[in-house]
Amino acid sequence: MPDPQSIQQQKLNYAKHLENQLKMGAEVLQRTHKERSQQLIALGGQRKQQFNLHVDQEVKQQEATMNQQYHQQLMMLQQRANSQRTELENQASSLTLEYQKRKVEEEFLVHQCNIERANYESQRQLVGEMQRIGMHAR
Repeated sequence: MPDPQSIQQQKLNYAKHLENQLKMGAEVLQRTHKERSQQLIALGGQRKQQFNLHVDQEVKQQEATMNQQYHQQLMMLQQRANSQRTELENQASSLTLEYQKRKVEEEFLVHQCNIERANYESQRQLVGEMQRIGMHAR
């Protein structure tokens, strides 16, 4: 049977051995934990990149759709404006033509009135002259 001193020595050796195993186990666990953490961070970074890429693609697609809608709406607005401009030009031309027609008619009526007035004045003078001649002749 072992003596107490040798039991004490075995106990110390075994405690040292346990301490070394604990230290090595803790180091292995720490390295494993560190590696897994780094892997997790790297995977998270990859997922973030993929997600960001996916979001960027969605945003670009939505932006392209929005730009297409904008250009379609702008084209429709320009077409309506052009149509209204053409209609306005047609109305203005029609009104201008109507004005010119009425102006010519008015000028014709004024000219005709002046002619009739001149004829009336000529006839009145002629009648007046004839009456004077007729009175002198008697």
